[in-house]
Amino acid sequence: MKKFENGKMSDMELENVAGGTHREMVELHSAITPNPSGLGTYIPGLSEITKQSIVQKLKDKYGIEAHIDIGWLGLGIASENNTYKDIKTGKSLTHSEVMKRLGK
Repeated sequence: MKKFENGKMSDMELENVAGGTHREMVELHSAITPNPSGLGTYIPGLSEITKQSIVQKLKDKYGIEAHIDIGWLGLGIASENNTYKDIKTGKSLTHSEVMKRLGK
């Protein structure tokens, strides 16, 4: 508990509390979108559209079923961990394994 004595958490610590789901979406977006601006992952409403696009591309191009939780207003707040599954085998995948399939 010593880490929290000053009552502050870094951005990375906050993101990890939320499962790092928003960071993962940003990484996926960068990996599968040519010349991504990144704005689509941070603007409430637009981030939901970006998420759906990523989920569809993972399914269609890579055979991965993804459940991405971007949290409240798409900002990662109160989100649950993302889950990934190989559609052919049914095997669960980690985010790292998905990124490797994407060549990243």
